[in-house]
Amino acid sequence: SAVTLPEPFTLQMGTTEASRATDAVSFSWDPPAGGDVHWDLDGDCVWIEQGSTPDDGSYTLDRDDVRALGEETESCSVRLTLQRTHSGNIDPAFTEGGENRAYQVRAQTFTSKP
Repeated sequence: SAVTLPEPFTLQMGTTEASRATDAVSFSWDPPAGGDVHWDLDGDCVWIEQGSTPDDGSYTLDRDDVRALGEETESCSVRLTLQRTHSGNIDPAFTEGGENRAYQVRAQTFTSKP
């Protein structure tokens, strides 16, 4: 079986703080590549969210993507993870099938405020 590692990239946040009530959260990565990238958010005061976007070098999360979990008055650190994936080929000797994937993953944090 073989798989090629996806192109490495750098991830940069457009802001270090964002209000869930008023601000979008933009981020960019370089270099862009073909296909899609997968993103996810996780923090103590926000719902876990995830999605995909074209691998074109930038994306903006709107207020619906960064939703308060519990009290709307809490601030917390939110981790944004961006993942680029390549699928590989399974050796025919594995007659039961399967999948073979390689990932490049980068993460940054920002503060989510009410």
